[in-house]
Amino acid sequence: MNELIVFSLGIVGIFSILSSLALLQMGIIIDRFPTDREEYRERSLSSPVESTRIFVVIFWLLFGMGTYALMQGSTFMLIAGITTIFSICMFIITALVFSFAVYSTMRHQINRDKDVMPVIMTETVTHPTVVPQKPERRDIPPAGQIRRRPSGNFLINSLLRRD
Repeated sequence: MNELIVFSLGIVGIFSILSSLALLQMGIIIDRFPTDREEYRERSLSSPVESTRIFVVIFWLLFGMGTYALMQGSTFMLIAGITTIFSICMFIITALVFSFAVYSTMRHQINRDKDVMPVIMTETVTHPTVVPQKPERRDIPPAGQIRRRPSGNFLINSLLRRD
């Protein structure tokens, strides 16, 4: 059993090293990303590089505590170690996905701002106002005849079926 735990810790350790490096690199990329109001940006503990470094340090502290708990051998410590390692791995995956989403959003924002052309209007454009006509009474089906059911979803169809 101990060999299986050590082998699993090795695999998780390699994954953790690669994820930590990718997360640190994403923090640097996001922090160096140019913005329109560069002079108003804060460079503090809440900036992407610093907060990512703090997160990675906390991650490795928790990884060490989880590894120590796994090596103790008792059932309670084994469960606590597995839970700790699994939860921090899920957390670092979430952090990576969030970082990629933030970077993608920032990139698309810059591209969207470049595509917008300034419009200078020299004349006022007036649109004729159209008065909507009231629907005639014969166009509206009688009450109780309208039944809308969502289609294409097995779960909704099975819930709406009445036997």
